Amino acid sequence: MVGLGAVCIEGTVDVASYFDKAISGDWDGILGGEGLSFDRERTVKGVLPCLAASGISGLAGAITQKILQGEKGGKNSYLYSCQLSFFR
Repeated sequence: MVGLGAVCIEGTVDVASYFDKAISGDWDGILGGEGLSFDRERTVKGVLPCLAASGISGLAGAITQKILQGEKGGKNSYLYSCQLSFFR
């Protein structure tokens, strides 16, 4: 969802024109690819960093869960939250 939002916000996909065409019943314009534009600079500076940040965020969540559910009973989640807030 974050990636789709980034694509829409960056203007790679013109959501408003698709919405207008869907309301007017112009399905040939929607399925024909009108309204799609590819701007390399926007993609490199907007979409790719957003996708990378989403991936890193997911990785951090997985690592945190693995730490909290460790093999020997895990770690106290309150202590872990205090440690994170201290080191930030």
